[in-house]
Amino acid sequence: MKLWKLLSGLVIGASLLASAQAQERATQAEASALVDAAVALVAKLGVEKAAAELTNDAKWRAKGTSIFLQDNKGNCLAHSTNAKLVGKNTLEIKDPSGKAFIKEMTDLAAGKGTGWVSYEFADPIEKKITARVAYVKKVPGFDGFVGGATVK
Repeated sequence: MKLWKLLSGLVIGASLLASAQAQERATQAEASALVDAAVALVAKLGVEKAAAELTNDAKWRAKGTSIFLQDNKGNCLAHSTNAKLVGKNTLEIKDPSGKAFIKEMTDLAAGKGTGWVSYEFADPIEKKITARVAYVKKVPGFDGFVGGATVK
């Protein structure tokens, strides 16, 4: 009887852990909502102050989402999951398949103003290359955009 309770507890615990891990991933709707909130933050605080908050406040990396602020020249001004990119020009960064995904995001935001870009990149939770999708949105009054990436 004790063994049965122990095994049942282990199975339930494993199920809860798997469920919690699955919930760590943002949906595309959640990623786009964070982008909308980040664009509003830039409008409210200005680029410099918003960039600091986007990089440093944990709410901008919820469920493995990467929120980033880029100017249209390719300069990364904020990044919620990789602060080492801030201050670097990332325009020509390519994914393992050779896709210049930041350039594609920049062109999309500068043209249509908003949309989705698929690419491969290091996942901030699993620390391995995974299929990602980013929602990008032009920031009104600024020559740049906010992007929000999650697993595809």
